Amino acid sequence: MAAAIWPASAYAQQPGAAVSATNWDFGLAGGVRDGDGAFVADAMVTLPITPSTGLRLDGAAGSTQEGFLGGAAAHYFWRDPAKGLVGGFVAWGTADPNDGIRNRQDLTRVGIEGEVYLGNTTLLGVAGGQFSPQLKDGFFGRLMAEQYIGDNFMVALGGGWDPQREGLGIGHLEWQPGNSAIPGLTLFVDGAVGGNNFEQVMAGIRVYSGAPKSLKDRHRQDTFRQDNEAKTTTLSIGQNAPKAPPAPAAPPPEVEMEVN
Repeated sequence: MAAAIWPASAYAQQPGAAVSATNWDFGLAGGVRDGDGAFVADAMVTLPITPSTGLRLDGAAGSTQEGFLGGAAAHYFWRDPAKGLVGGFVAWGTADPNDGIRNRQDLTRVGIEGEVYLGNTTLLGVAGGQFSPQLKDGFFGRLMAEQYIGDNFMVALGGGWDPQREGLGIGHLEWQPGNSAIPGLTLFVDGAVGGNNFEQVMAGIRVYSGAPKSLKDRHRQDTFRQDNEAKTTTLSIGQNAPKAPPAPAAPPPEVEMEVN
């Protein structure tokens, strides 16, 4: 009866399904971006659609010293957990500076994404276009190589490009300690450097739903390793929002001279 109402639940039970079961994960991160403090919360929900396809919904919200940041994204993808993933996505983000000078800035991204699974190595890439009434339009992309040391510690290095930050160097570490009370708890560190003096380092925790399994299996059977595009798009806007111009210096006081 339940499978007839929502057949995806039956699809998820098949060996080699694109998504093992409906699942979610939630992350909290804080750090420094362009010399300012930053905090971001993000969440993702991944659902099976057919035996070989799935849907992931992303959301993110946070703040910096400049103001509020937030966004949302949706991914539709095909996956074979033994081989890789191919999909597409649309993402939207907004930044609302609180300085009383700049207006809200919005950014939309549309792209394709893919992952290749080679034992303990994952190769992944993203490419697409971005559009904004206030920021630069153009191409963006990322290429990453990720290595699992064991099944619960992942190291990733790569690079990217977008019209705001131009060239990017990207690094990521994630470790699942295997806490018995919260088996899906992981610790992570993200870092990036790029053009226009862009620097970012953030660290935090993530919690994955579902039964105990290795970090590698979570990334290949439940969710997938492409970044939360709502978070990525949102932080890109915040980094690129033009700084408020400095207040003009006060003119020197006029000195009245008495004439005798």
